[in-house]
Amino acid sequence: MPILEELSREVETLALETVMLDAGDITGLGKNIKSIESIRKHLDKINNATLISVADAMIMFIGDVIMGERTDLSPFEKGIALMQTICRDLEGGNEPERDISSLLADLGVKSSSPTGEAGKMNSGRCAEKEGSSGASDNGESREDSAGAKACGKSVVTCQEDIEIISDFVAESLD
Repeated sequence: MPILEELSREVETLALETVMLDAGDITGLGKNIKSIESIRKHLDKINNATLISVADAMIMFIGDVIMGERTDLSPFEKGIALMQTICRDLEGGNEPERDISSLLADLGVKSSSPTGEAGKMNSGRCAEKEGSSGASDNGESREDSAGAKACGKSVVTCQEDIEIISDFVAESLD
């Protein structure tokens, strides 16, 4: 299937882009978001819920890294490795069933679904952020809560915000 070949090629390209990636490399992080968004378009065509969930979580994770909320990229690297494995399985004609809940948790997503269905995973993430207001017991600042509450409107808003931030950063560095 040509779509699977294209998907695998893009995942491999993403893996190569991240070999030397650093949490402070805003331009590289922005490129990663663009690459994942391109991969995500292919995933909509093959409709693999596991890959869709991982891709969505990775976009949110990189957004957190860009915002300075995270610095350890190892969960992102694990996500890429999983995507590579699943793509190879799909190309071989196998429909992989995997429990991705621990990976999603590492990427900062709280999901009640062990398969991490995309809609549940994303709405859970934004609902988690929306639920916080003001300073909380865990030391969250008002600024963090306000930004998170703005993200809580919808999943589309969250993804649009990440795209706008990555475009802004890329343009600023140019």
